[in-house]
Amino acid sequence: MSRGYVSHGRDANSNIAPRKIGSSASRLMDNILKRHKDVNLTQREKDTVRLWIDSGAPYPATYAALGTGMVPFRPDKDVFKRLCLACHAPRDEKKPKWTTGFKTHADLLVNLTHPERSLILRAPLARSAGGLGLCGKKLTFDTTESPDYQKLLNGVRTIKQWLDTARRFDMDGFRPNKHYVREMRRYGILPPPQDGADETIDVYATDRAYWRSFWYVP
Repeated sequence: MSRGYVSHGRDANSNIAPRKIGSSASRLMDNILKRHKDVNLTQREKDTVRLWIDSGAPYPATYAALGTGMVPFRPDKDVFKRLCLACHAPRDEKKPKWTTGFKTHADLLVNLTHPERSLILRAPLARSAGGLGLCGKKLTFDTTESPDYQKLLNGVRTIKQWLDTARRFDMDGFRPNKHYVREMRRYGILPPPQDGADETIDVYATDRAYWRSFWYVP
């Protein structure tokens, strides 16, 4: 996704010209059909990738994950403006001010498992302090005790704390969002709530049961 191999169209506007999104516009599919690096997929594998792309290239394999675990990082505006925009100003003024000037995808700038290992912290941190020292002497933190460094670190820690509470679909203790549960009950896939009952739900089994409910049974 970060390298642009898939044109999923999820964030696109309407009235798009034919074959500008989906499998026909995705470099991943083009590489597969041209046997890039001599890789030859079976027809089933090709169809699987094609249908995945044309269904919006979803990351999670269940509708229960929609709207959960989304934790976009927004750095301290003052620190970012003073220290980062000098080199990472966005080229397109219409795009978000902090996501477009980096060579890597914005989501890869933070590490929610180990906040102190986040790229947005290690890149401007001096090598002598355990960082990568990639931002030049003028913009490099000499120590992790720098107030600006601490502001960025606290920002990453804040969203980690939120994620640890909300849980993503592939994390232990995940609970589907209330809209998913409500609709699955309305369709008769999940039973009505019972007082004192464990609300643990196997979302994959629930999804399968939902799709199976559309099967034609003579």
